[in-house]
Amino acid sequence: MDMKKYRIIITLSLGLGVIGVTYFTPKMEPTLNVAQLSKAEKKQFSELELDINQSILVQAKKCINKTPTRKHFQCPINVNTNSTRINGKLMIARTGNTYDIETVNFDYFDKPSDQHTYVSTEDEGYYHINDNLQTFNYRVALQQSNEDWHSVSTQPFTFNESSNNKIKIVNGAARNYGCKDTYFDWYSNRKGIIA
Repeated sequence: MDMKKYRIIITLSLGLGVIGVTYFTPKMEPTLNVAQLSKAEKKQFSELELDINQSILVQAKKCINKTPTRKHFQCPINVNTNSTRINGKLMIARTGNTYDIETVNFDYFDKPSDQHTYVSTEDEGYYHINDNLQTFNYRVALQQSNEDWHSVSTQPFTFNESSNNKIKIVNGAARNYGCKDTYFDWYSNRKGIIA
């Protein structure tokens, strides 16, 4: 299923500020049978997911740091490096020191593998940054070609931010769900990925 199709976006506006965004799409079921992935493939999927998460955090923090007192943000993303190209938009809502992040038309293109990965927070997905912007949780759907899978954090991810806005995820854990009730767990720590 093309995650970009059948999207209806309803934006409620009051004055100059956006006060709410609701997304409606058909419920997406995973199509990738993750039980058939090899150990190396599971690690590869987990490393890709970690790279995507770090990219989203970097872009979200840049957007938030520009106007930290705002409560709602719309952040277009257009990043092009030697290894990746990232396009899309982040919708961010702040409550106190916590931020809820939704992705819109988010395309992460890995140039060496010539592989697009689409990341969707639709169908009750989210990224949630909390604890004074030092930990985050998420529930997302991912798609490559015609294969879909879902990922849910099972342990909050912690990250460090350097002075040049680079983010390094230190540790955390997630479960990737595929079709037919298949799943695998993976962990991130200072030594790398364990899947």
